Amino acid sequence: MAGRAGQGLYIPSTATAGHTTQISNFPCRITGGQIISGTSADGFAQFFDISSTGTVVLGSSTPSFVLGVLAGNLTAVAPGGAIAFENGLAIGMTSTTTGTAGLTLHISLILE
Repeated sequence: MAGRAGQGLYIPSTATAGHTTQISNFPCRITGGQIISGTSADGFAQFFDISSTGTVVLGSSTPSFVLGVLAGNLTAVAPGGAIAFENGLAIGMTSTTTGTAGLTLHISLILE
């Protein structure tokens, strides 16, 4: 699911819940977006600065950035400015900040 510069992407929870999905395999910046929680539990979006998901193991690999999402709410991504990823971008949605249990979170991003 590699993105192109300037592209808006919608990533459903089935693509990221409990595992990582490669969003971009080249340097990129998130310039905006939102995460929507469809559950009654808080969740976390783990963002990894990598060029291949083969190097990420949820629960073992350290995310570059983690964004908390309150249950049943919408959370803005990069509201204060762009978030840069030097190698590429992979995302996983989990129930804890560095965990492995998947959670239903839908994400839309704008990449440059």
